[in-house]
Amino acid sequence: MRAVVISTSNGCRLFCLLLGVLLWVAAAPTVFAQESAHSTTATPKAKSADQSQSTEPLNVAPGDAVITIDGLCENPVADKAALSGCKTVITRSEFEKLADAIQPNMKGRARREFALNYATALVMAKKAEQLGLDKGARFDEQMKLARIQVLSQDLKRAIQSEASQIADADIERYYHDNISSFDVAEMERIYVPKTQDIAASSDETSSGSARVSQQQEAQEFMKEAANKLRTRAANGEDFNTLQAEAYKIAGIKATANPRLGKIRRISLPPNDERVFYLQG
Repeated sequence: MRAVVISTSNGCRLFCLLLGVLLWVAAAPTVFAQESAHSTTATPKAKSADQSQSTEPLNVAPGDAVITIDGLCENPVADKAALSGCKTVITRSEFEKLADAIQPNMKGRARREFALNYATALVMAKKAEQLGLDKGARFDEQMKLARIQVLSQDLKRAIQSEASQIADADIERYYHDNISSFDVAEMERIYVPKTQDIAASSDETSSGSARVSQQQEAQEFMKEAANKLRTRAANGEDFNTLQAEAYKIAGIKATANPRLGKIRRISLPPNDERVFYLQG
């Protein structure tokens, strides 16, 4: 666990948040010792990776401060002199609860970067509150969306956690008991329209009974054509050619791709499921 100090007092390096003519002054983050025995120690001075690994780690008690932000007050005061004794302190236990809520078992460099980013975010959030950015319909809608996102992520974690508890033997037994649901096939399909595209002019000059007769004849014609196309497909003719011919017979100028890609048996309608029983 690393300890982080961020100061907002005068005389520190500027951290700028430009809002209109406002200049918010804050210090650059300073990292100093305190880590648990499971990670390495860093100091404010620049060091090589080998040097930073050589420092003996120190144990940090749950109640010890690991993030201190000088000048950040819960209730800001107008007197600048009073800011010298104002600070926000986050203990190891508080930080670990926060880190685990974001990413369980966060380790090493990711934990350190999160600490620095969190400290910076606290400073910016407090300034945003002072500017009244936490008020209004826009902020309320953003909070609603944030709540939905958090709940969605928590549900995914809960499902993954529950799934990780299932024994391998149970998974294998479920697979064998429902093996048909996992069947996959590379499929091609020829779509043959049910009827021909009868010209609109013919419809207008024909009586009602004549139009019905024409439609029935067209359906019978396409049914016969479909049977012929099916026979040719079973004999190995190219499906692209057959699909183009089916549309031409139906009087349709559009084109269609017969390739459906990989399809799972469970996703097919009952009438189409029988293709899985065909011999290759």
